[in-house]
This record gives sequence, structure tokens and C-alpha cells, in this order.
Amino acid sequence: MQGRYFRLLDVSGAVDVRIFQGGRIVEEAVQVETGFYTIPEGGFDRVELVSASTQNVKFAVTNGSGGYDRAVGSISIAGAIKLSTDQSIGHFPEATINTGAAQQIAAGDAGRRGLRIYNAGGTTLYIGGAGVTAANAVMQIGPGGYIDETQVPTCAWYATSDVAGGKCRVMEVR
Repeated sequence: MQGRYFRLLDVSGAVDVRIFQGGRIVEEAVQVETGFYTIPEGGFDRVELVSASTQNVKFAVTNGSGGYDRAVGSISIAGAIKLSTDQSIGHFPEATINTGAAQQIAAGDAGRRGLRIYNAGGTTLYIGGAGVTAANAVMQIGPGGYIDETQVPTCAWYATSDVAGGKCRVMEVR
């Protein structure tokens, strides 16, 4: 069979896959399971599947690209999962950010789901934890820029500036 795209759709045990073109192996995968796919450059004209035991194997071959998003098996969840949408936003008073010691711009809050930090001034703001400085900050915001923090919005956030008199606005999402 000729094709460009090969994918294992369903196997009960691992198999070896060899893809051939013109009598030579162009792709080889050992002990792969459901979901393995390959798109060898130049396509292929033969597929060989080797299994340690007798099993039914479902696979797909196409002359173009393809996909298969079927989930197999089950998922086990320990604990609760909270699914909800954001319900409100809140604005903190604009803060003047100076150089030197970092100033808190948002206290830690376990109920917060997002935090947006905007540089409303003409300086560069350096954002991070309590010990953030211009030298160690990973996040910096130039004039008119902002950060949309969704990874750890519940933490306390601090800022310092490269020049005294920076302006910072913060909005939280709940």
C-alpha cells in the first residue's frame, strides 16, 4: 500500500512498525502503542507490523496528512475539580512605584483567578515576588505594556521601577 501518513489507531499490545520505500526501511519504531504516527518524507510503499502476540491492529494510511483524536481508556481523578467561569473584575488604586525595595501591588488571595498588571507610566516596571529587583526580575513591563498573569495569580505580587515615579495599575479577575 502506498501512502504519506501512517497512524496506529488501536492495538492491545505494543508493536514494531517498519515503513518501507523502494525496498528499504525509511522509518522504524520499536514497541509503540496506539497513537503512534509517522509522515516519512517521500511517502512509503510498504508497512510491516510485528507483534509478540496475536492481536487485532487498526491503522490508518492516507496520501495526505490525517489525524485521529479518539481517547481510549479511562481517567481517574482524585479530589475535586472546580469548573467555573470568571464572575467579576476588581481594580486596585493606581500605585506609584519607586526604585529600590519592591512594593506590594497585590496581596495574596486564594480566590483570585487572574491578575492584570499595567504600566501606566513612562518607566520600566519589574514584577515578581517580595524580593524582586531590576537585576533579578524575569518579568518587566515597558511603558504602556501589561502582563496577564494566570499561572499563579493567587500569590502576592510586587514591583519596582528603573526610575522613581513609575505608575502601576492592577486589575484582578475572580
